[in-house]
Amino acid sequence: MELSSERVQRGINRLLQAPRDLPRWDRHLGDPGRPRASARHLTLFEEYALELGPAAHLAEETWDGELAWRISHASGGDPRTEQWMEYPAGPAAQPHVIALVRRVWLACDALNRAVPPDQAVAPEVLVLKWLAEVRPPDDLSVQVLSCMPYWPIGLDMEGNWL
Repeated sequence: MELSSERVQRGINRLLQAPRDLPRWDRHLGDPGRPRASARHLTLFEEYALELGPAAHLAEETWDGELAWRISHASGGDPRTEQWMEYPAGPAAQPHVIALVRRVWLACDALNRAVPPDQAVAPEVLVLKWLAEVRPPDDLSVQVLSCMPYWPIGLDMEGNWL
């Protein structure tokens, strides 16, 4: 999977802005910066970043395998375009990537309810912004996440993450 750094940055920007207009309980949260975040948030981020690397590689292998099959069975049309049309989230559509993002998002939400407000971190910041700050745009983990068309998370009627 090869994405331009411009496309990766557009995906990051889109995902970071997407939850800001929702009626969520934590809409006042942002990014306190890693030095001011709670130690528990930092630990969660470090564990997530370690787990995301292998998850992204497996997602890419699966994506590449499906694309190779599509190319070998092509009967007209562009197999790459067809692949992206069928799976607009790209490798991020893999269930293990979605499950990891949801698990970390909800763990971040739980931490936000347990720490002082000045140490809380918006989930989208921990899941993506911090990652993009410590890894280059060509890092596979950043590229895979930037493909998500939306966050795989929901809200209940009171603005709590589900």
